[in-house]
Amino acid sequence: MADPDPIIRHPVERCEKCERDLREVAAKECQRRQVFDLPHRPWDVTKHQAGVKVCGCGHRNVAAFPRGVNAPVQYGPHVIARIAYMRCYQRIPFQRIGDGFRDEWNLALSSGPVMRALYEVADQVAPIMERVRV
Repeated sequence: MADPDPIIRHPVERCEKCERDLREVAAKECQRRQVFDLPHRPWDVTKHQAGVKVCGCGHRNVAAFPRGVNAPVQYGPHVIARIAYMRCYQRIPFQRIGDGFRDEWNLALSSGPVMRALYEVADQVAPIMERVRV
């Protein structure tokens, strides 16, 4: 990968043979290795806050939330996509999908949210499916 994040440097501090201090000696070269791994924190929680202002006329105005942010707590598009992948492509049963989210990401999912996520994906792909059927 051209631009890994983070980069961890491992300096040579002492000679393996004579134990001489090498901290002030410039390195001649740098050997490199990369480790690809799953993220330590596999999900982000985004808090949306809509401002509320009262106009001089007395009207209470509330800012609009972004499209798709409809509930006080909900799952984002990546969680929904992972559920759809696990159910529709891998054919994993509902209970095992919930177990997998709990085991891998410490995120408790019952069958209800799994089913709602699948309905949401079905609604999103319905126009495409209609065109494919024609």
